[in-house]
Amino acid sequence: MKGITASLGAVPMPPRQSEPETAQLEDVIATLQQQTRKAPTKKPQPKAAGTTRGKSSNPDYEPVKVLVRSEYRIKASRKWEDEHGRSKDFSDLIEHLLTKYIGA
Repeated sequence: MKGITASLGAVPMPPRQSEPETAQLEDVIATLQQQTRKAPTKKPQPKAAGTTRGKSSNPDYEPVKVLVRSEYRIKASRKWEDEHGRSKDFSDLIEHLLTKYIGA
């Protein structure tokens, strides 16, 4: 090991900054910190009247992946839409069937 370190020699150190340069850097850092503290935080905008929260952003709902035959899903989706309109989607059908199954 001695031979390796001896062959590298002394690694030059960067020159020390003078006190005025250090003071300038400290002033820049202090200014940036003050700007960060004073930066206005964005407040969430209130939702417009009449808008509803989607299921994907509602914490009461969770995504579930299931495998069903394509033929059954298509037929069930069409029948559900015919009976309940386009305002109800496939997840509403599944929720309806689950609540009936558990008796809720």
